[in-house]
Amino acid sequence: MIYDQWISLEEENDIISKAKQFPHKLIASAWDLSSSSREKIITGFSGTNDTQLLLPVHIRQCDLPELQKTDAIVLNNLLRPENDHYQYLSISTSSDEILKRIVVSKPMIQVILDVGALFVDGTNRQIAVKWLDLSDKIQIDYAVYFESDSIFVCDRQYQHHAFLTSPASERVDRCVFYLDEIHTRGTDFKFPNEFRAAVTLGNGLTKDRLVQACMRMRKLGKHHWLSFWSSNEVHQQIRTMKKNSVSPNDKENINDRITLTDILRWVYENTQQTTWDGLHLWATQSLSFQRKITAFRNIDWKERGTLYTDTILENIARECLEDEVLELKSMYGVSKTFQTIFEIYSARYKHSNIFSSVEIHEAVSKRLCDYGGSKKLLTQLLDEEQQRELEREQELEEERQQKRPSYVRPYEPQLHDEIKALCNMYGPKLDLSKLTSVFCPI
Repeated sequence: MIYDQWISLEEENDIISKAKQFPHKLIASAWDLSSSSREKIITGFSGTNDTQLLLPVHIRQCDLPELQKTDAIVLNNLLRPENDHYQYLSISTSSDEILKRIVVSKPMIQVILDVGALFVDGTNRQIAVKWLDLSDKIQIDYAVYFESDSIFVCDRQYQHHAFLTSPASERVDRCVFYLDEIHTRGTDFKFPNEFRAAVTLGNGLTKDRLVQACMRMRKLGKHHWLSFWSSNEVHQQIRTMKKNSVSPNDKENINDRITLTDILRWVYENTQQTTWDGLHLWATQSLSFQRKITAFRNIDWKERGTLYTDTILENIARECLEDEVLELKSMYGVSKTFQTIFEIYSARYKHSNIFSSVEIHEAVSKRLCDYGGSKKLLTQLLDEEQQRELEREQELEEERQQKRPSYVRPYEPQLHDEIKALCNMYGPKLDLSKLTSVFCPI
């Protein structure tokens, strides 16, 4: 590790604490929550239907018959013509600029569902206060927002109070609501009829997160409506996907207007990509789980239990632990090749010498073959750094991958003809006052 020798003692201690490593690690994941060998069934609840492929192979999703049509109902409500309002923002648009556009938008918008995390240059309180300042004083008296997972309200006197104990809770029709990305799930407000929400679209937005955010409008499709606001980057992605979805003969006649169908096509593509990325981490976690199964199967169980001696515990720990400290040579000194997710998993499975959980291995292999596709990753056998990057992406929900614009050939610099004439010592004398497009007095 290389760092500046002039850093403060406090910064040095912080760096040391964050750079601390241990020789081994013990991994726990969703695979450890249940097992096919359990006698009693463990039940759980999933709020989404989009992550079935990322459930451990011994966990089975059972859809209630009365809820199987929920996805179709929600999508029908989203596709209502009243929701067909789309706006895109310019590059590097600030929160203030977005709010100014929302305030003048017609029909009036009373709710912001920032599921795309476009309001990044201010706190929830600052955004709410700014929105209140820009709002019509005749119609709006309060701005509601979240702070430390609690609901607060700001009035026209800039007094901040808990929402539930404030007069605003009885005058919801006089409020504007800002819900940040985290709170577009799991929150419930009783919005009045004819309320409209602005839904932000950020890079990598999946169907699950979009639908969860839109359903904060509980009467969606009947008395609540939506408008969609995308970043410039997302707008370009949607446009490109729309052009690629039509046949070459129809590209000349394509309409540039972005519709709800175009938005949903982009969201489904993100969902597919997210699931495909998750399969790699899912397969890696299955190897850790199989390692633990192998360790426990070596124990001689006696009448549904056994006496754990120090030796047994040490052996279990030794077989379950995985290396945490890796040499740079093993991480970066090995050549990498393009492989499918199935090929990566198969190579790591053989390298791990785990052969006591054949059923799980076959189930994982089948799912990777069926859904892993033919896309390939640049990887090596252990693939340790990529595994850690995937784990870090799962933990940091606020992180957004920035897709850089495609390469553009730089324009060749050229001198203006009048500049060349001015530098020509043998040319005629120039009247600079007539060349205002090139020269101007200082």
